[in-house]
Amino acid sequence: MRKVVALVVGFCAFAFLAFSAAPDLLRDTAHRGHWIATHEWAAEKAKCRRYSLVMSHCSVTAVQRFSPSGEKRSLTYLTFADWGGRSIQFVRSTQDSRVIAIRSAVDGLTGRWAFFLAMIGGIAAVATAGLGMLRSRMAKPAFT
Repeated sequence: MRKVVALVVGFCAFAFLAFSAAPDLLRDTAHRGHWIATHEWAAEKAKCRRYSLVMSHCSVTAVQRFSPSGEKRSLTYLTFADWGGRSIQFVRSTQDSRVIAIRSAVDGLTGRWAFFLAMIGGIAAVATAGLGMLRSRMAKPAFT
């Protein structure tokens, strides 16, 4: 039973990382080196939550200052260590002005990738071990 639980937990953790961290990471990577500071956006709400003294999940709700509609965007980042206590500076891509990010996130892109790949590798190892143990248990005859 522990093996099945390890497999399910590994799969759920992989799915969480793939759907929460990967899109922002890929977007920031696609626009790397093409960021300029912008004052068109302000932080409405910002929070970093640290898990197990290792991983931080940061989220920022950005509001467009000079827009009559008051457009809002949600930016999330998963990283190693904590970004708490820093001021938030928004940047926008020079390639596509609709793409915005946070300066500390785009400056720490290499560290974010290293952490993401380490997490994926760890999850894959746990899931593979769980699957391997499950297969070996199923291969053994029930009665000897």
